[in-house]
Amino acid sequence: MNEYITNAKNFLKSCNAKMSITFKRYGKHFEDDKDFRNIYTVRIDRDGKSFSFQFGDSVMNTVNHKRPTCYDVLACLQKYDVGTFEDFISEFGYTIDSYEDNKRINKLYKAVVREYNKVNRIFGDVMNELQEIY
Repeated sequence: MNEYITNAKNFLKSCNAKMSITFKRYGKHFEDDKDFRNIYTVRIDRDGKSFSFQFGDSVMNTVNHKRPTCYDVLACLQKYDVGTFEDFISEFGYTIDSYEDNKRINKLYKAVVREYNKVNRIFGDVMNELQEIY
């Protein structure tokens, strides 16, 4: 086990959180996915609160028949408030050239904000430690 996985496991243990990763299906995870990948249902429980979501594993893990680790999941969670829609566009380098771009990016923005809010609800008191997992 490498240091990253050990640190992620220690983080979960230190804040009394549990994570389950269950295979769901093989398919395209992202809206514009070009590759098939393994998709898992992840559930995180802590202090009577839970958070479940779909996790599209890396194509490399899928090809190599490797399951995602708790580190893989924690490293991918949105751990920072992205601010306003305008902040999000600027921070992540998006450009809006059409109504379709605006609609697509706004949908993504809302999903990122929802994820951050769920992560913050469960890990808000230990967010600094979680942010160190990347």
